[in-house]
Amino acid sequence: MRAGDDCTLPADAEATNTIVAGPTDPLGQQLTEPPALPPPGASPSDPTDATAEVLAAIRTMYDMADPLDESKTAVAEDPELSSDILAALRANRALDPFLSKLDPVFGSVVFTDPTNASVLYRVGPAYQWEIGRVVLIDDAWRVASGTVCRDLADANYVCPGVTPDPPPGPLGGTRIPVGAGG
Repeated sequence: MRAGDDCTLPADAEATNTIVAGPTDPLGQQLTEPPALPPPGASPSDPTDATAEVLAAIRTMYDMADPLDESKTAVAEDPELSSDILAALRANRALDPFLSKLDPVFGSVVFTDPTNASVLYRVGPAYQWEIGRVVLIDDAWRVASGTVCRDLADANYVCPGVTPDPPPGPLGGTRIPVGAGG
């Protein structure tokens, strides 16, 4: 191809080999590569519907239109605990400094057994990829308390009586910045 043709340099430009930095979170930290989801196990009887329900539950929990909406308790593993946590977050305004940086992104879902799903997602303020747990309780998919409390720890809130899931998700592991190491 010649200069000026599609997919080439404009006739008056020169090539540069400038390294483009990887994506960063809203606070300027480089994003990590997504962690590997756990290996799949037995699926629910209707994995298509279950996947949609799992994603609906975690999207409802992390809906930032109103992050303290009491209706989130309907998709929580422990609705009473979730209500108490939401009340404390409202009273302490723990999320206020982060609200503009909480834009969630959701990725893949894998079922580790018919009643447990792992979801790849990221949400601010850490905005690094995480693995969340969604569990089937009384025929409804609900977001695990440990997952929510791990994320609230990024806002310096400690959930009473809940052990947060380890980062980057239930499998633990370390975060490695994109492009770091070999």
